[in-house]
Amino acid sequence: MSKEVIFSKIKRFAMPLFSVMFLSFLSILVPFTEYTLSAPASEIRDTATFVNKLTELEPIELRKEVSIDNLATSRTSGYHHNSYFTIVNPEKVSTPAVDAGYGVKRYLKKFLYGHSSLAFSPLKNLYNGNRFVVTMDGETAAYEVVVREVFSRSYLDSNSALRKAIYNANYRGESYDLSLMTCGNGSNDDSSYRLILFANKV
Repeated sequence: MSKEVIFSKIKRFAMPLFSVMFLSFLSILVPFTEYTLSAPASEIRDTATFVNKLTELEPIELRKEVSIDNLATSRTSGYHHNSYFTIVNPEKVSTPAVDAGYGVKRYLKKFLYGHSSLAFSPLKNLYNGNRFVVTMDGETAAYEVVVREVFSRSYLDSNSALRKAIYNANYRGESYDLSLMTCGNGSNDDSSYRLILFANKV
C-alpha cells in the first residue's frame, strides 16, 4: 500500500474523529460550568450542590489552649536575641536510672535529663552564652550555658566521681546552678555519648 493511499485514509477519518473528541470534551465540561458560571459573585461556591450566602455565615471564635507540664518546648524570643527553650516542672526521681520518657526528669536538686530525640532535642543547639528558662519549685528563672561538654557513655559509667559531680552540678572544681544531660555528641542522638551542659541563673 503506497504512502498516498495511507495518507488519504487518515485524512478521511481525521475530521470525524476530531469532532467526536471535541464534543466529548464539551459534554464533560458542561456540568462544571453550572457550579462556576451560574453562581452570583456574592455567594460562596463549592463542589456541593448547595450555595451559602456570605451573610448567613456566623463568625467563628478561634481559641487555642495548650497545657505544658514536665516538658521542654522550643521557643524564639527577643530575650537577649537568643533562641531558647523552656523546661516546665521536671518530674523528680529518686535515681537517674529512671527513663526520661517524653518529658524531663530531675534528680537531686540541680540535675535535669531527657532524651535528645524528644524533650531535650534543643540542647544540641545550645552553646556557651545561650539561655533557656526553667520553671520548678514554683519559680521561673532564666539560665545561661557556661560549659558544654561531651563524654563517652563508657567513660561516665566507669567514673562514679564524675557522675556524682555532674548530678550536683559541679565540674572541675566549679559549682553551677544546673546541669543538663542528654544523649549524643551534640550533633546526633548516638546513645554511646552524653552531651552535658552546665548553666547558671541570670
